[in-house]
Amino acid sequence: MKINYKIVLPVIILVILAIVAKKQGWIDSNSSAIEVTTGYIHKRTVVESVTASGKIQPEVEVKMSPEVSGEIIEVHVVDGQYVEEGALLVKINQDLYESAITRSRAAVNSAKATVAQSKASLIEANKLWERNKVLFEKGAISQQEYDAAQRAITVAELQKESAQYNLQSAEANLDEAYKNLKRTSIIAPISGTVTQLNVETICKVQKQIWMRHTKI
Repeated sequence: MKINYKIVLPVIILVILAIVAKKQGWIDSNSSAIEVTTGYIHKRTVVESVTASGKIQPEVEVKMSPEVSGEIIEVHVVDGQYVEEGALLVKINQDLYESAITRSRAAVNSAKATVAQSKASLIEANKLWERNKVLFEKGAISQQEYDAAQRAITVAELQKESAQYNLQSAEANLDEAYKNLKRTSIIAPISGTVTQLNVETICKVQKQIWMRHTKI
């Protein structure tokens, strides 16, 4: 039988190298085998999860400050509370603003009385001028008396115009007084979470409320 040294010789060399490697500790006979999972090839959805730090930004953020000053007598929310649109958040003492309405209403009534009086004065001035005109044409009164009757009409018209302006101003003040009274109740303009509440009851300084509506 003829030995094929081309095959045997490499095998012998590999065996010798294995023995030497084992003695040198290059090969750990006690090492555990790596476990692998096998499966059939098929189409499926791979879901990848990523964990990262970040900050949630609100979709809409509303900063609210009272439009009128006064004592805060009611606070109906706390930090982190969710509120619906239209909910009452804070209420300011209304006493001063109710008094302002009373004064403004009295000023309107007084202005109306003045307007009525100025209209009556204008009517009387016109009647006087008409009588003096007839008398002047008949030569019963002087030119000075006739001119005085004309000036009385001009004065009465100016007084009526001034009274009308005063009435408009008084009505505007009354309307503003009603608006200020309404502003003593701070209402949520949107539905969302109160993120920063800087108010205290019986506090005479104007405070701020921050609200946000967050969409995740």
